[in-house]
Amino acid sequence: MFHRSVCARAAVCADLRFSRVGPTQCLLAVACAWPWMVAAQSGTRDPVDLDGLQVQAHRGAATEGRDSYTADIARSSTKLELSPRDTPQSVVVVTRQQIVDRNLQSLQDVTDTVAGFNSPTWDTERTYITARGFEVDYYRIDGIPTDYSGDVQQNMAIYDRVEIVRGANGLTSGAGSPAASIDLLRKHADSGVTTGRVDLSAGRWDRYRGTADLQSPLNAAGNVRGRVVASYEDKQSFRDYYSKQSTLFYGIVDADFSASTSGYVGVNKQRNDGRGTTWGGVPAYFSDGSRTDFARSDAFTPRWARGVADTTNAFAGLTHRFDNGAQLHMEYSHQRFETDWKSVLFGYLDYPDKDTGLGLASTFGGSYPTLSAQNSLDACVSLPLGLWGREHEIVAGATWMNRTIRSWSNLPLQPLVAESVYAWTGSMAQPAWSPLSKGEERQVRQVAAYAAGRFQLSDALKAIVGARVTDWKSTDQLQPANSYARRGRTTPYAGLIFDVDEHHSLYASYTGIFKPQNNRDRGGRYLDPLEGNSYEVGAKGAYFDGQLNAALALFRIEQDNLAVNDPGQLVPGTTTQAYLAAKGTVSQGVEFQLDGQLSEQWRIAFGFAQFDANDASGVDVNPASPRREATLFTSWQTGPWRLGGGLSWQSPIHELMAGPLGTTQRLSQGSVVLANAMARYDITQAWSAQLNVRNLFDRRYYANIVYQSQLIYGDPRDVELTLSWKF
Repeated sequence: MFHRSVCARAAVCADLRFSRVGPTQCLLAVACAWPWMVAAQSGTRDPVDLDGLQVQAHRGAATEGRDSYTADIARSSTKLELSPRDTPQSVVVVTRQQIVDRNLQSLQDVTDTVAGFNSPTWDTERTYITARGFEVDYYRIDGIPTDYSGDVQQNMAIYDRVEIVRGANGLTSGAGSPAASIDLLRKHADSGVTTGRVDLSAGRWDRYRGTADLQSPLNAAGNVRGRVVASYEDKQSFRDYYSKQSTLFYGIVDADFSASTSGYVGVNKQRNDGRGTTWGGVPAYFSDGSRTDFARSDAFTPRWARGVADTTNAFAGLTHRFDNGAQLHMEYSHQRFETDWKSVLFGYLDYPDKDTGLGLASTFGGSYPTLSAQNSLDACVSLPLGLWGREHEIVAGATWMNRTIRSWSNLPLQPLVAESVYAWTGSMAQPAWSPLSKGEERQVRQVAAYAAGRFQLSDALKAIVGARVTDWKSTDQLQPANSYARRGRTTPYAGLIFDVDEHHSLYASYTGIFKPQNNRDRGGRYLDPLEGNSYEVGAKGAYFDGQLNAALALFRIEQDNLAVNDPGQLVPGTTTQAYLAAKGTVSQGVEFQLDGQLSEQWRIAFGFAQFDANDASGVDVNPASPRREATLFTSWQTGPWRLGGGLSWQSPIHELMAGPLGTTQRLSQGSVVLANAMARYDITQAWSAQLNVRNLFDRRYYANIVYQSQLIYGDPRDVELTLSWKF
């Protein structure tokens, strides 16, 4: 079984545009041939003991089947195999059991359970994630960097856990977000017997979903194992006219070639197809300056609006363990994102008449296909080191990444006339469209080298130090003047951990920030890279043999060139918001996290976060991100029953937006408390039924306040029943 627990990774991305055979075809061919290759090899050696080192090593990091709300190991912060207590940053692991108990279906569902993280929505198809006051536009899958796209909503059915590192994480993420690093860790085929799970769900608004997760040995020796996950969902919505169909397929083969060499190969494909999609929200003001009060179901969109997002990811990995304890690891990934969005934006900085409901203009409308392809190859080495009578560990690697982004658009050939907001039917005819024209063609390459070490300075004191040197190049094929490059940028990392006693540690860490940006100003120029420093100190505790983990952190982030909205301004020739580069931005605050088991029956996940973020003039940065948040979920097992519930609270938020009559309005929302509940009954050892309720008291609130004078309502009370069969 493949063991990925201690190595650092170097992303090596090859531009395969000139290859006659694509990476997906290569991986599928290898996947088909792999079981026979390994089966042939297994005839010349002893069978692998599936209860031995290899599978157990992988299970040491995996959380599936452990019925736990905490994890033993977190690798995302430094690429070293560290317990949460020995990691000198604030780390949260959302385990598989939390995903099941809380019925978390998407990455946005997951981040909403973590205090200090928010997932506001732009509309039915797009969302974004914020932390510590800043947007998280970057995440990783099994450690491989991926630019975050809110159009692609990751299905959690294929993931074992999500590791979240709060704050900057440039050592492992390269040119990543200073707000946080999010790593989605896939499920693997680690069972020595045939096993599986089938879930059938039905929920409010005619939502139906089926998921099958099957794994089995593929040969008699058991050293080749396969796993398949498939899912289909069909749902309506509380919003008028909206429906969505989603499909998912995931397949992986894990193999042990010998006692020291193992690997895997896999592919997943996901498709989301939304009909009656919205672009933005509902207007916040009438034309006379008074506030609107629309129903949560109101959607000012045509019925023919549609948003389709296709995701394909093919991947493979290989690990070899040497007799001296060193490990060599290589991993390849090909990711392809395709979206096609056809809709109309009504109500962008225009306002309906309070008496007639007329007056919305189709500010933007069109079809906007996009294609993003990324190829990555990771290679790394880890080495145990004995010096001064103590054991240490070092890791080193290099990174090479290539990503191509292309987009097109076509526009309506005749104006679209909006209906009255009081009599909206969405039945307007679809217009004729202009021919497609190219809007963007850009290539991004990243090359980096990095090294890190964990040094045991004394029985109680550990040091973790490292650095990453990055070359970054962005080439604009359509407007070469917008191309830019940065070479030899060093991102340092340093941390100290002091063990106070058997259960408690103190830590301090520092990391640099370097992040090239995709945002552009009103002149169409890309903003300079985000640069700065991140500092953190804190205390951690581990109790009940690591079954309960606690952490308290104080942080400060200093940044220059932070992208903030340029009100009312667009990038020339596009419908994209223009940005300003804010200097001297500082975010500082405190966070507390408690995850795990309080007793054999009682599990808990609790978090609190508070921060302030201001620019050099003292003006709030991103004021629509709540400054204080608390989240709680707890469950109790009694006989065949598991009963659980939770609360989430956020402080007031506001946004400055353009209002009618040429004024700037401050639109606010007070504190919001949402309650959730779950109950599961084990009918037999194989069958169970689970009920989940979100927004239990049907609180009406805004999921987002958009600066273009629009409001996005949060979901009403939602109920879902799931019947599960395990074998």
